[in-house]
Order: sequence, then structure tokens, then C-alpha cells
Amino acid sequence: MRPPFVLFLTTLPFSSALHAQEPHDRIEFTADGHRIVIRTSCWPDQNGGTVPVQQRLQVTADGYLRYDFHDQRAETRAYHEALCATSGMEPMRDGEALMVGNSSGWGCHRSHEYTPDAPLPELDVSAGVVPLADCFIRDAPGRTK
Repeated sequence: MRPPFVLFLTTLPFSSALHAQEPHDRIEFTADGHRIVIRTSCWPDQNGGTVPVQQRLQVTADGYLRYDFHDQRAETRAYHEALCATSGMEPMRDGEALMVGNSSGWGCHRSHEYTPDAPLPELDVSAGVVPLADCFIRDAPGRTK
């Protein structure tokens, strides 16, 4: 079996229409007392419109919001899979994503298998930027970049 080589692509921006609606948050607590933010925000659907999608985000000890693919409802996992598939990718199922404030997002990746003697893909680093990940990110409304 050949070891997989994981290739991550650059960030893809979404249209400004996504910035029109602020995410709606609801707080819940798990049986063991951990705080969960249920964040509903609008994301693109496959018909050119938007659809509300709910994410379950665990609040970490240092105040970050932790997204874990496996903690999500079936509908959210299906949306995450479909969104990544539009770029020929898969959701990041291992690990976690940390968010701050009103941001919400999705992590996608693409894996390629290479033989040990095959050359690695060439990366254009002339601009000083190396493509690392394909992340779908929504900033808080009114936030400047």
C-alpha cells in the first residue's frame, strides 16, 4: 500500500451576499456540563440561493468555538460533504476547526496517492504564499479585513 500524500488548496472566497445575514446563536449544555453553541447561518445552496445550516460548536476552555464533523447533525454533515464536493474534495473528518466570534466555516481537503519515487507537485511560492487549505469561511458582518 502506498502512503497517501495530502494536497491542500488555497482559500476560496464567497460572494458578499453571505455577509448580509448575521449568524444566529443558541446556547445548550451537554449532560456533563459543557457549553455548546448552536449556530445557524446562511450558506449557498445548489440552486444559486442560500440555505440555513446549523453547526454545533463546543466552547473550549480558552473561549474558542470548536467544530468537529462527527458532532454535527446528519443534515449538517450532508451539507458539508456537498459543499466540499463542489470543489472535488471531502470534508476534514479528522481533527477539528477552531473559530472565533461570529465566524463560521468548513474545512475541505483532497488526498492524492503518490508512489515513493514520483515527484511531488510543484508549488508556486513566488508570491510568498504557499497553498495550504481549502476553507470556506464567513466573517462576522461589518468586520473589516
